Amino acid sequence: MNFARLVLAIVTAFVADAVYGLLVYGTLLGDHFRQFPNVYRPDEAQLTFMPVLFGGLLLAMIAACVMYAKGKKRDAAQARGSVLAC
Repeated sequence: MNFARLVLAIVTAFVADAVYGLLVYGTLLGDHFRQFPNVYRPDEAQLTFMPVLFGGLLLAMIAACVMYAKGKKRDAAQARGSVLAC
C-alpha cells in the first residue's frame, strides 16, 4: 500500500464529499430545510456543529480508503493465485 497515494485518495474523497454536501444540502435543498424549522436546526446552530461534521467526514473517508486499499491488495493476490491454480 503506497502511503502517498492513500493520503491523496483520502484528501480527494474528503474534498469531493464536502463540496457535494455543500452544493446539494447547503445550496439546492437549503430552502426546503428552512421551511421546517421545528425539524431542522437553523443555519446559525448548524455552524456550531461543522467541526464535528468535518471530523466525522474525515474519519469516514480514512476508513473507506484504507478498506478499499486493503481489499485491492488482497484481490490482486487472489488473482495471481488463481492464475497459478489453472
